[in-house]
Amino acid sequence: MHTWSRSLIAPKRNKTMICVSLSGLKTSEILNEIKELPMVELRLDLMDNSLADIEKIFRSHANLIATCRPNKLSDQERKKRLSAAIAGGAAYVDIENEAGQEWKNEIKEMAHQNRVRVIISSHNFQETPASTELISLIQAMQSQGAELVKLACQCNSKEDSARILSLYAHFTKLIAIGMGPLGIVTRIAAPFLGAPFTFAAGKAGITAPGQLPYHEMQQIFQIINKGE
Repeated sequence: MHTWSRSLIAPKRNKTMICVSLSGLKTSEILNEIKELPMVELRLDLMDNSLADIEKIFRSHANLIATCRPNKLSDQERKKRLSAAIAGGAAYVDIENEAGQEWKNEIKEMAHQNRVRVIISSHNFQETPASTELISLIQAMQSQGAELVKLACQCNSKEDSARILSLYAHFTKLIAIGMGPLGIVTRIAAPFLGAPFTFAAGKAGITAPGQLPYHEMQQIFQIINKGE
């Protein structure tokens, strides 16, 4: 049974939350790095840690996201890794909207039984669809019981980035970000438009196109917040 508070809310402008996405590290390296970070996403599909180590990692920090994308892993292997993270006390578990319904339901049930919040996410690595399509997609993910919706699309133009940021005028409990160089502005603007947090890269490097290093994001937010 978890003992820490789950009351994660959208940060004030002077306390912008940055979630650092980590991959490809040994357990000892992860434990060392997350000590100094307020929020971390663990890309379990890009790590080779044992199930016991995954549970140990998630017991060591109260604000971790468990993410395990399909890539080369079977659904069964992904379920095992996410289960270990949930048992360890993940704050959030990230579930792909494109995953099979039965698999999604199993992960959601485990999360709810352990008071772990559910993120339902969708990634489009080719383009940013029209606004009507994006809105319909977000509504569909919300209808599946997502406590937070994450939408990431490849930005091929400035208009794509603007279209993604416009979604914050319609939704709360949303993280909408653009991938690629033209999407960087969306990662910076997201928390100031209502996203509870945004993503940055850890020491091991980026886990998605367009991520900025954590220290760079910190510097940018410090400059922005000085203007208040």
